[in-house]
Amino acid sequence: MAAGVVTIRVGLPGSPVTGKIVHDGSPAATNVNLGFTPSYFKIWNASDLDTSLEWTQDMAAASGVTDAGAAVTANGITVVAQTDGTNHGVLVGTDASCQEASKTFSFVAFR
Repeated sequence: MAAGVVTIRVGLPGSPVTGKIVHDGSPAATNVNLGFTPSYFKIWNASDLDTSLEWTQDMAAASGVTDAGAAVTANGITVVAQTDGTNHGVLVGTDASCQEASKTFSFVAFR
């Protein structure tokens, strides 16, 4: 898989969902199946701790705001509604704030 491995950790009902994406040498847009469409999603570079991206339900698709306050208007976070029973959550785009080759990114999502 071009994106690497996605790991989901589900807590108690009503609690946030956390997880990580371990990217291989050629990251691609990655579906993260949360089991719900979130109202808030944050992802950060857990390998280097040098960048993060936040998205809320009031933002456009493929967007977000970086930790430096910069707007991401393409290749950010997009909500994915359940259509085929496999993807119900978000699509993490290829912006450098949410993906980097051979790095691990952690995330948290709230309903």
